[in-house]
Amino acid sequence: MKYRTLHASEFLQNERDINIHEATVDVSCTMHTHDFIEMGFIIDGAGTHIVDNQSYHIQTGDLFLLNADVPHEFLSDDGEPLTVCNCIFQPVSIDVPFSGAKDFVDVAYHYLFQSLRGAEGPSGYIRITGAGTLEIRQLLDNIHREYQQKSPGYMQVIRSELTTLLIFVFRLYRNDREQVQSQPLFRRLVVNNALSYLQAHYAENITCRRLADRSYLSTSYFSRLFRDETGGSIIQMLQKYRMDAARELLENTVYTIEEVASRVGYFDLKHFYRIFHRHNGCTPGEYRSRLQK
Repeated sequence: MKYRTLHASEFLQNERDINIHEATVDVSCTMHTHDFIEMGFIIDGAGTHIVDNQSYHIQTGDLFLLNADVPHEFLSDDGEPLTVCNCIFQPVSIDVPFSGAKDFVDVAYHYLFQSLRGAEGPSGYIRITGAGTLEIRQLLDNIHREYQQKSPGYMQVIRSELTTLLIFVFRLYRNDREQVQSQPLFRRLVVNNALSYLQAHYAENITCRRLADRSYLSTSYFSRLFRDETGGSIIQMLQKYRMDAARELLENTVYTIEEVASRVGYFDLKHFYRIFHRHNGCTPGEYRSRLQK
């Protein structure tokens, strides 16, 4: 079924712009989609939020976050007005430096904004029911005030406050297992982010703590989560990426075995030989010799 589509160009001056405004639903806001991210906070009233053909009760203090292209509509209870503070933006608008949170935002970005289809719950939808109301309202008020006053540097302030709000919302979700969103999706995305990091930085001294800190998780929880999702340990996955890179170097370069070892993160040559033989059934020299025959 096709729905009315709202376009970012109707609300945003450019892809990094952010718009915040209040909207009132007297009876209903018909089913529609949009090509931007929408964060809504219920300021007053109660009603029903229909998202992808699933209905959720909403009331004062609730917050929702919607991905682009997710059909939804609002129905107010008993004809009473439902007042929503809407913040709309594109994902690129939060991709700015933010002290101490850049790596976490990378995780939150993939979790909140990518068009992933999970089996549990509606896709691209987060709903926080009544938790952190005062903090959320304060951050939204700050964003709204900056948006209205437009003092010099206001967009930088808005992006910083929006990033803070997204982090706060993400933490609320992470700490509340009873929310309707998919915890398995969160787990997969945290691990996928870690795998991408491992693949890009395999030659460095990667530790479980380093990966856990990137996701604001405890080391023990992250380690269990990683093993549950991949079936192996972080060390095993790191070794796999290093061995993949070592074989490629042996095949396509004239580096010595010692140079290959150091380029993939091993500075103990005996250890490198031991790990290589375990993964390939031969020594690095034997592997290269076989290719030359």
